[in-house]
Amino acid sequence: MLLCGIIDELCGIINDLDQGDTANARHCNVAYFFCQATDSRINNATAVLRGLIYLLIGQQPSILSHVRSEYDRTGEGLFKDANTWDALSRIFTNILRDPSLRTTYLVIDALDECVKTDLPQLLDFIAQQSSSGSRVKWIVSSCNWPQIEERLEKAADKVKVSLELNAESVAVAVNAFILHKVNDLAGLKKYDLTTKKVVHDYLHSNAQDTFLWVALVCQALAGPEVKKWNIEEFLRKFPPGLDALYARMKQDISLSHHSDLCKRVLAVAAIVRRPISLQELTTLVEMPNIMCDDLESLKEIIKLCGSFLTLRDQTVYFVH
Repeated sequence: MLLCGIIDELCGIINDLDQGDTANARHCNVAYFFCQATDSRINNATAVLRGLIYLLIGQQPSILSHVRSEYDRTGEGLFKDANTWDALSRIFTNILRDPSLRTTYLVIDALDECVKTDLPQLLDFIAQQSSSGSRVKWIVSSCNWPQIEERLEKAADKVKVSLELNAESVAVAVNAFILHKVNDLAGLKKYDLTTKKVVHDYLHSNAQDTFLWVALVCQALAGPEVKKWNIEEFLRKFPPGLDALYARMKQDISLSHHSDLCKRVLAVAAIVRRPISLQELTTLVEMPNIMCDDLESLKEIIKLCGSFLTLRDQTVYFVH
């Protein structure tokens, strides 16, 4: 969430610096990548470099020449075989050393969600390239893993920000997120000023500086069953803190008419090796035959699993 804010700020600066409508008119580049452990497409070092290169080329097409020269030499294997990391790291190094490269900001979120077999080479690459020149700035985030901190110690001119030691900054960011979400809800649900204040004050008092808690509660508040006249009663269903919130969500599922089906879906989601599609779900979970070919019913099943699961491109993921 904090990195999203940083990217927004950088984009705002770029807009201010722009002197025209084309990408070439910009004074700087911003490329970012969000690692996610549960998605094999975006949880490895090769994917990080590929994503950053793609975004940089979109903003400064002239650097495509570095990809082209490597592609002309190796062909399609550049992006497919076991040597992909070596090829992409050479390309990225050449891009960063290109004298025509504009001031560039590279943002990588959740390094701890990159697969462990790939992570060391990615960390070493970042540390090495951090000294490539003042035109290139890296912003990376991670959980407090000792192996990540150790490898990034070699980075030049680094500034470390610990969220645990900057609780006040986190609180400010969470409060800004609450204000944003309440404004969205007010527009969706047509809150009057009193209702808006009730929602804001409850979120502010119980969030415990946790973005996910705010997001889950606001997701529930956006449901069609929540009205202005019952919102205070509804809010009391969401105790402060994630532990208590998850306990409440589990209890709601257990007491629902669909608890057996929801528990089977959650059990499968917990043990499968990778996120599964809705169609795959029908082969792994016992459910009424009439539901198997009904896409809307399958989506409804995921919604019935509280806020534990979510859908992206017809694939079932855990919210967190």
